[in-house]
Amino acid sequence: MKLLALILAAAFACSSPVVDGEATRIPFRLTKWNNVSVPSTINENYALNLMFHTAVSDVSIVTETLDKLSEIALDEEADVTTWGGTSKSRFGKGLRLAFGSLTLENVTVFESARSGHQTDGKFGPSQLDCKFIEINFDLSVILLHPKLPKRSGEWKVIHLQVDGDMLSIDANLEVGEQVIEQRFCLHSGYSGFALLDDEFVSKHTQLAELEILEENELTDSAGNVIKTKKASIPKFSIDEFEFERTPVSFFEGALGRQRISLLGGDFLKRFNLLFDLENGQVYLKKSQHFGCDHF
Repeated sequence: MKLLALILAAAFACSSPVVDGEATRIPFRLTKWNNVSVPSTINENYALNLMFHTAVSDVSIVTETLDKLSEIALDEEADVTTWGGTSKSRFGKGLRLAFGSLTLENVTVFESARSGHQTDGKFGPSQLDCKFIEINFDLSVILLHPKLPKRSGEWKVIHLQVDGDMLSIDANLEVGEQVIEQRFCLHSGYSGFALLDDEFVSKHTQLAELEILEENELTDSAGNVIKTKKASIPKFSIDEFEFERTPVSFFEGALGRQRISLLGGDFLKRFNLLFDLENGQVYLKKSQHFGCDHF
């Protein structure tokens, strides 16, 4: 049994880059909806599950959970913008938030109508105050590295466009005989594989010829309901990584509402990701979920 434990430990250790210095570890659970759910505590008294959202800057907690937190006072109000438009949101300051071995002081928390399934709210990379963030789906842990760790040849570097809270990469979509390049925001708050922006869909009319697989409704963090359609792209690729018969979604009507294309949780979980926010790069390595076929 001891030998087996040593073998398993070595196998897991090889799933992550070699750490130069001690990394801060934040365990998470990948839900069946592709959400990164992080066990957390607020003000040391309340246990929560917060979704790690790669495209937000604030911390938010859903109304249903806030109603149970008697000591958490959100006594100020601000306008927030979501997929469905602008709405009012309460917020409170000076709170303490902890997850893994990390504790954040003087945190501002906003109220939100919704979060990812089985989560009480969300937080983003900017809350972690770290330039080198690894999301390791093989180990189910977020690692905050003090400096860029050493990497094996299995990690492939991709240019990362950093624009405020938006972290984006370029991908190619093959439709018929045409290969179309498009920029996608990495968005772990969206559980699907890819969501195309309205302008892109309007410009590339050949997308209308694709078979519609299904129609769904999405609900944003303010509770607004938006209808989506899902089609299958023959080939989708990023650098040397290729996916066939890839599902992509787009909003029905309301041209201009969705201004950016997204790669969601169903894409992200297929890689271990190491973000180098200092140099505008992201390193990708296939995770254990890469070949899963339940698109």
